[in-house]
Amino acid sequence: MKKSFSVMVAIVLIASMSLLAFAACVTVDECRHSAMQCIDAVDATCVENGNIEYWYCPDCGKYYSDEMGEHAISIDDTVIAATGEHDWGEWVAGEGENCETGGTLRRTCSICGSAENQSFPVGTHHRLEYVEGVPSTCIESGSMAHWHCEVCGNNYADQSAKEILEEISLSLGAHKLEYIEEVPSTCIEFGSKEYWHCDVCGKNYVDQYASYL
Repeated sequence: MKKSFSVMVAIVLIASMSLLAFAACVTVDECRHSAMQCIDAVDATCVENGNIEYWYCPDCGKYYSDEMGEHAISIDDTVIAATGEHDWGEWVAGEGENCETGGTLRRTCSICGSAENQSFPVGTHHRLEYVEGVPSTCIESGSMAHWHCEVCGNNYADQSAKEILEEISLSLGAHKLEYIEEVPSTCIEFGSKEYWHCDVCGKNYVDQYASYL
């Protein structure tokens, strides 16, 4: 009787193990992926990995490149490596540091917040503002286009501040002269001499060379 009971127990154990093995086989190899989870794509940044869009099946514990679960992949296949390319802002001088004192420039990555520093000597890193040129007229001097530093007060030929402009004023421009014929006087009206009139300054001149009357 005891022997028969032991045999029955053995048979039950074998049957149970067979069922478990069969269930495991179905879970891994014949899973219907009814609970597929979509993992959204994430862009990689300069310091953090991203990932492609993929699907995960919690029933069989596998990863797939498609929603139907036909193309299995490894978790490593989903990774997009960090780019290592920072989005640097402009170089900015520290407080109180400028072209007259020298100092340290700092720039920061807008993505990860990483920062870089570099020193700059006196006479560099001006605070430049572009000033447009003003044409001269016959009565007012104009000025050439230039870059002006609000710290040291110098004017420069370009944004690189390599060439100081000692003079930015332009010479007076030419008159816009029109010849006016002589008008003889009559017994009842005064006449006028011939002359040259400038439309810009409104003055009259004795000749086309703008000599004063």
